[in-house]
Amino acid sequence: MNRCRHDIIMDILVSISKGKRRLTEICIASNLPLDRGKRVLDDMIKRGLISTKDGNFNILPKGYSWMEIYRILEEKS
Repeated sequence: MNRCRHDIIMDILVSISKGKRRLTEICIASNLPLDRGKRVLDDMIKRGLISTKDGNFNILPKGYSWMEIYRILEEKS
């Protein structure tokens, strides 16, 4: 089954919340190739969901809010 973009973003946020901070760790945990993972992470930075410093990614408050909304919608579907 194919994942939609929202599922991929959630997988990335979950992997970061579990301590995966580097690009390769996040991509492996999220089952993404590096090039696609980098594009999605860059987009998430632009949207204010995550930040990066010295190659480590962290979830911002907006990212935690996004995760909560995603979980609520998943429960209802």
